[in-house]
Amino acid sequence: MPIFSADRTPVRQAIGGGLGIMHGPFAVTEASGGTAPLVNSIALPFRNNDQVLGMSLYVASGGGSGQERVVTTATVIGVPSGMGLRIDRAWTTVPSTNGTFELWERVTPGRVNSFINDAIRGASRRVLEHKVDYSVQLLDLLRHWGSFERWPDGTTSAPDGWTLTGSGGTVTRNAVVKYAGRYSAAVAAALNTATFLESDDIPEWPKFAGNIVTVRAKVYTTTSGRVRVQILDGVNTFSSGYHDGIGGWDGNAGAPIIINGVTLSNALTQLRVRLTTDSGAALTVYWGKVWVDTGDKVYEFELPQSGTTETAFTYLSEVWLESASLDGVFNVRLPTSYYDVDRDSSPRRLVFKRGAIDDFMTAGRGVMLVGQRSARVPTADTDNLEVDPEYVRRQVSVLVLDSLPLDEMGRSRRDRFAREAAEYLEHLATPVYPDAIPVER
Repeated sequence: MPIFSADRTPVRQAIGGGLGIMHGPFAVTEASGGTAPLVNSIALPFRNNDQVLGMSLYVASGGGSGQERVVTTATVIGVPSGMGLRIDRAWTTVPSTNGTFELWERVTPGRVNSFINDAIRGASRRVLEHKVDYSVQLLDLLRHWGSFERWPDGTTSAPDGWTLTGSGGTVTRNAVVKYAGRYSAAVAAALNTATFLESDDIPEWPKFAGNIVTVRAKVYTTTSGRVRVQILDGVNTFSSGYHDGIGGWDGNAGAPIIINGVTLSNALTQLRVRLTTDSGAALTVYWGKVWVDTGDKVYEFELPQSGTTETAFTYLSEVWLESASLDGVFNVRLPTSYYDVDRDSSPRRLVFKRGAIDDFMTAGRGVMLVGQRSARVPTADTDNLEVDPEYVRRQVSVLVLDSLPLDEMGRSRRDRFAREAAEYLEHLATPVYPDAIPVER
C-alpha cells in the first residue's frame, strides 16, 4: 500500500493546482436547481464575468459531489469578489452549502479523473499487494458460499450465494465473532419474526437427484431451541436439530449441528440450504462455516473477483490445507503440481488435479490461498488510491500535458514529470513471489 493514504480528490486538486489549470476549491455559498441552475460563492477571486465562461465546474465535496457542468454565464454578486455561476444543464442533485467546487480550464476534471485511473491501471501489474483468501472448502457443494468470506454487495448485504429473508432482519459481515478465516455472517432476527439466509441453488443441482446428502454447520449462539440448518429439494425440507445454546460453535453436544445422511427426492426441483432462526425474542447468531457433502468429488472452485469489498488474485503462489485435527490451522502446503488455475474461465478457477488431491479430501476442510493482487482503480473520489499518490500525480501531469499544445517550457516540464514518474514506479515495483502462477493474463 502507499506510504500515506490519499483519495482521488486531493490528488486531482494537486495536479490541477500544480499545472495552473484548476482554480479552487471554493466553498458553496448558495445553489439552486430548476430551469436556471446556478451556484454562488463569495470566495471566487474573479473580477470580470468573462474570466470563468466556458470553464468546467466540478462539485468536489458535499451534496451532489462528482457532478461536472460547464459555466455559461457569471455575475458578480458582491465585494469582495463574490460571483454567481449559471451552468449548461440542471443539477442531478443541487450542491449543498457544506460542499466545495473546482473550476477547470483547458482540461475537464472528468478527463483528469480518467487519467488518474489510467495511471493506476498502468502501474497495477507492477505494484502488487499480499493477498490471502480462506473461502474454499474441500468437497463442499456450496463451493465458497459456505465460508462467508466473500461479500460482493457490501458488508451489510447478504454474502455471496445467499439471500436474507425475514421482516426487520439484518445480516452483516463480522470480523470479531468468527470461526475460522476472516469473517462470519451475523444474522439478526427481529422480535417474533423467523429470519433466515437461503442459498442460491447448489451448482449442477439436478445431478444430485436421489443422492444421500449430509449438511453440517458451525454457528455461534447462546440461545437454545431457535437456530438450525435446513436443506430444501423442492419436495422435502430436511432439518437439523437445534443448536443447544451452550456448545459455542459446536452446539450439538460438542459437534456441529447436522443433517445426517438424508436422501434427496428423485424428482427434486431445487437444492438449497437455509440457515434458520425461528421466531421469538430478537436474536443475533453468527454463522461461521456451512458445508454440504454427497461424497462427490469437487475439483474446481471460483477464485475471488475484484469489487467494492473484495480483490482478485493477480498471482497465486501458495495453497495451504487446514490441519486434519485442528480447525483454523493451515499447516499442510500443497505442491504446485497438485493444482492449476483456469485462466480461460470467467471468473478464474482454482483447479485441483484429480488423483493428486484425493487423499487430502475431507468434507469441509478449509483451504488458504496465498498470493498477490494488483491495485484497484477507484470507482469514486472518496476511494483511497492503492498506488503511491506521488507517482500518480507525476504520471497524470504527463498525461495532462500530452493532451495540451506545449511550448518549449511546457515540453521541458512534461519530460521532467515523466522522468520522475518512471523513477517512482521503479522504486514501487514489487517482485512476484517465487513459484507463483499467473491468474490474470
